Amino acid sequence: MGDFIKSRYIKTLNYFYISKLDFVISVSKECEKDFVQIFRYPENKITTVEIGVEDQIIKKTPLLFDAIDKNSNVFCHIGSFVPEKNHSGLIRVFEKVLEKYPKTQLLLIGKGYLMQEIKHLVKEKKINNNVHFLEYRTDVLEILYNCDGFLLPSLIEGLPAVILEAMYAEVPVVAYRVGGVEEVVINNETGWLVTKNNEKEFLRCIFESIEKPEKVNLFKKNAKEMVSSRFLNIKIAKRFEEIYFKCLE
Repeated sequence: MGDFIKSRYIKTLNYFYISKLDFVISVSKECEKDFVQIFRYPENKITTVEIGVEDQIIKKTPLLFDAIDKNSNVFCHIGSFVPEKNHSGLIRVFEKVLEKYPKTQLLLIGKGYLMQEIKHLVKEKKINNNVHFLEYRTDVLEILYNCDGFLLPSLIEGLPAVILEAMYAEVPVVAYRVGGVEEVVINNETGWLVTKNNEKEFLRCIFESIEKPEKVNLFKKNAKEMVSSRFLNIKIAKRFEEIYFKCLE
């Protein structure tokens, strides 16, 4: 939350709201730590319960893949078109991916006030045949399941559910080390974790995800096991239930 506190007025207003709370549940340990530090909040009145993923069978291949060359690599990004999601940085990196792998495709899922600006940037760079704007979708897991990688170059995050969904769908993840991302993307174990704004390293990791299938398979296995053991909704719901009863008592 500290990244969004841009003025004394906003901080004071949030202090007022927070003074009315009995308990806080954070989405990640890093966000919990930030909340306590920013608002001097009592540590015994806050805990972390991460976002979960619904356990289900992924069967279908969305029709959009019929129009994509079966020999091309397909990467996906999910997020609103807002500054903190860093679509412009993603496009800069993807442009360099195309220099080496010109058939590669990028799927962008989401909407937001910066979408037209990013569309213009893609057209300006003449890569519009490789970048697809899918807006909102109800078949996100199916799309992820048919992709070769999930890219998240966000500048601000809590613990994004989209990373857990990608891992559940057995898609390798390349992400910046921000917020609670590093609590699930363990570098060189469950995915590739890159220092924020290091586009050169982000690009190298994408290349590695294309060129080293054995490493990719290991990451996918480790990530799926982690999500299945810790982040399924049935387990997350139980943790919420326990906290609600504890607060009420």
